[in-house]
Parts: sequence; structure tokens; C-alpha cells
Amino acid sequence: MNSLLNPAILLANCLSFTQKFSLLFLLFLVPLLLVLGQLYGDATVTIVHNEQANRGQQLILALKPIAINMAKHRGNSSQHLNGAEGKTAVIERLEGELDDAFKRYARTLQQLRFNTPKLGLANIEGQWKRLILSNASSDPKVNFQAHSELIAQVLGRLRDVANETEVVLASSIVDFYLMDAVAFSIPRLQEALGQLRGKAAGAIADTELSLSEQVAISALLSRAKEASNLLQEGQQQLFLDENLRALLKPEADDFSQLMGNFITLIERDLQQGGGDGQCRSVICVRHRGNYTVGGTQQR
Repeated sequence: MNSLLNPAILLANCLSFTQKFSLLFLLFLVPLLLVLGQLYGDATVTIVHNEQANRGQQLILALKPIAINMAKHRGNSSQHLNGAEGKTAVIERLEGELDDAFKRYARTLQQLRFNTPKLGLANIEGQWKRLILSNASSDPKVNFQAHSELIAQVLGRLRDVANETEVVLASSIVDFYLMDAVAFSIPRLQEALGQLRGKAAGAIADTELSLSEQVAISALLSRAKEASNLLQEGQQQLFLDENLRALLKPEADDFSQLMGNFITLIERDLQQGGGDGQCRSVICVRHRGNYTVGGTQQR
């Protein structure tokens, strides 16, 4: 052991007291600097990620009103094209709100200094111009499908924002499920319910629930149920956090009950919508005492 230490002892004997103290200081300083450098690097990465995620959240908040109002425009356009009265003013108001929403998103994108072309909405906005009341197809089915395809692109852009800014790569499992709900689960359920509402609105307006509409509504209902189940699974993880559970669980429980009642109502109405020729369904809407089921006039 002494033979191993002899070189160090000889070197120390050659140094003055000040030199020995400086050497000891350096021996402790180097590992300390290495540790501090590692901590600084980790902190910098975390700060950059949080700033990026915050920018993504701002973009998502600017994008969601476009999807929401576009879905409302789809439902009201469906009613209007199927003969409902008094929808023109509502549709024109929604078109104005959508134009403002596109401008706000463009300003937000510029203010946040995003240089990624795929996050822009120029192509989507151009397609939207063809869906305004004065330019859109007068065929209800074509119009509804065009709206749905464009809304799918908007929701796809929302996913692009979430992926590009890594908002879902959160530091905790609770944060992950919270952002997953905002960026994916809620928009998915929202669009399924929006399409379901639009199809039902068309049936209400033309006072007919055809067999093809019954099939379409059944398929959309299945999508809504699946999306609702996925959202509820994420909520269970969110509620592991006591603060979020206290804040959100009452509203989540109310929504789950409303969703359950809605699904039960639609399923019952679809079952009662035909078969014996008697329309007892809420969806089979009475309009001035007349309505049709599968093309058959009822009174």
C-alpha cells in the first residue's frame, strides 16, 4: 500500500503549502463542476421542453375554436339544406367567427415564432372558403361529407401541433393523460358527437329518418361510445392526482351520466324507429303532425 502512495507523497513533499491547498481544491472542484454541469444541462432541457409545450398549448387553444365552430357550421348547414328555416343568420354568424378564428391562429403562430410549414392553416382555410353558405354544395350529403373531411384535417393539425411541440411528453403520468385528453381524447369524442348531431339535425329538418340514416347514426353512435370509453380510461389515471380529482371529478361524473343517458336514448330510439310502422322514436320527429320512417308517410 505504501508503495502505491510513495509517488504521491514524494510529489506532495515537493509542493509548498499553498500549492498543496490549491491541488486539493482542484481535486474537489473538478467533480463538483461535472455534477453541476450535468444538473445545468438537465435543467436547460426541462426548461426548453416546458417552453415548447407551453407554446404548443397556446396553439391548441387557438385551434380548438376552429374545430368547434366548424362542427356547429356543419350541423346548421345540414338543417338549412334539409329545409329548416331561420338558419341563415346563425350560419353567417358562425362563418364570421370562423374567419376571426383563422386570423387569431395565424397571429398566434407568428407571435410564437413557429417556422414549421405543416402547422399553418392556409390550405385548410382555402378549403373552408368553399364551404361557406354562398359557395357550398346544396346537396346535404355532399355538404356534410365535405365538412367532416375538413374537420378531420383540423383535428389532424391539432395532433401535428401536439407532436411537434411534444406537449404529451410530460414529466408525470398525470400530466401525460391531461394533455392526451386535451389534444386527442376530447377532440375525438367531440367530433363523433358532432357528426351524430349533424346527422340527427338533418333527419329533424327533413322530417324523415331513412334506413340509411339509421345505419349512419348507429355507426356514429358506436364511434362516440368508443371515444367516450377511451376518455374515461384516461380520466381514471388523471384522478390519481388528488387535486385534479377534487377539481374535475364532479364535472366528469355529470358528463358520464349525461353521456350514458344520451346513448341509452339514441339506442332506444333507433330500436323504436321502425319495424312495426309505428314511429315512437324521439329521432322520428313530428313536424306539423307529419313524419316519415324509411320513406313511409306517418301521421
